[in-house]
Amino acid sequence: MTQSSPGRVITIQQLKEMALLSLPAPIPKPIPRYAWTPKKPGCFPDYGKCLQNAPANTNGDAPDTSRADFTWCMIALDWGWSMEETAAQLLLERIDSTKRHRNMQRYADMTVHSAAIALEHNRSRGK
Repeated sequence: MTQSSPGRVITIQQLKEMALLSLPAPIPKPIPRYAWTPKKPGCFPDYGKCLQNAPANTNGDAPDTSRADFTWCMIALDWGWSMEETAAQLLLERIDSTKRHRNMQRYADMTVHSAAIALEHNRSRGK
């Protein structure tokens, strides 16, 4: 049966005595799956491998360079390179690309930003 008594005041002790209040269960400390420590190597990831392993573009006649760029950025950031360093290097990796964007700097910055968000999301989920 549900009962209502507007304006009635009851103490925490009374709630405990009536078994209406329980102590919260202790929150266990999460066990990290791995300890992530960025260690910047002497070189960036191999862009050619990312491009080689990228899925096909919508036409099916070449690799999807945008996905290769995104994957390459995620790896570089995971290795410890900063967002600025990664964006600058992406511009160098794409310098001879046949697919050119109108504003390459903006494209690089947006790709690195998206990769950083995805990487943080993966880390928060323990991947």
